[in-house]
Amino acid sequence: MANLKGMDGIELQSKIQLDYNKGLYWQLLNANLQWDEYIQFINEPKHLVNPYRDIILFDNWFLEMFTRTPWYFIPIAYIYTIWYHLNLSPMTWDMTLLFVFVGLF
Repeated sequence: MANLKGMDGIELQSKIQLDYNKGLYWQLLNANLQWDEYIQFINEPKHLVNPYRDIILFDNWFLEMFTRTPWYFIPIAYIYTIWYHLNLSPMTWDMTLLFVFVGLF
């Protein structure tokens, strides 16, 4: 994948040759990189590579399934914890809501 350019037209500086159509995890483990090369590679915006495509971490579809989380799973995961701690609070509901809104601002 030579001469990869970002969406802004700037050529990526990393000299590491990876196949972005395959899983990147094993490719990076087997690349035998020096520290500076690795830092330069991970700080370049791979998701902005033109043409736009998703980055695949694993070749196995089962492992790859766990690398993507829809945004709404995060609030769903925490809502029970928040509800539990709000019920343990010694404050009234109106004071709790007041502190929540003050904390947001």
